[in-house]
Amino acid sequence: AYQRRGLIMKIGAATMHPLFFLRRGWFVALLLAFSLSACGFALRGPVAFPFKSIYISLPIGSPLNGELHRQLRANGQTLVTADPKDAEVILDV
Repeated sequence: AYQRRGLIMKIGAATMHPLFFLRRGWFVALLLAFSLSACGFALRGPVAFPFKSIYISLPIGSPLNGELHRQLRANGQTLVTADPKDAEVILDV
């Protein structure tokens, strides 16, 4: 039978504090993080494109244009130009 009185939960004959489940969850999360770092997993860093500037010929309000601009600016190594004459590469979609 399950009974709850204040912060203490009684399940059958065992009495457990609710923080037991929270502590066990943190332990599992830490164990997973350590195992991922031990196997050599690392987030991918910035991508090095073979060009320094790009012009994207998409409509200004399109979701794809916004996402491409955001991703390329976040890269920090590629300049998105407003004029195709200033760009090394032109992306024409």
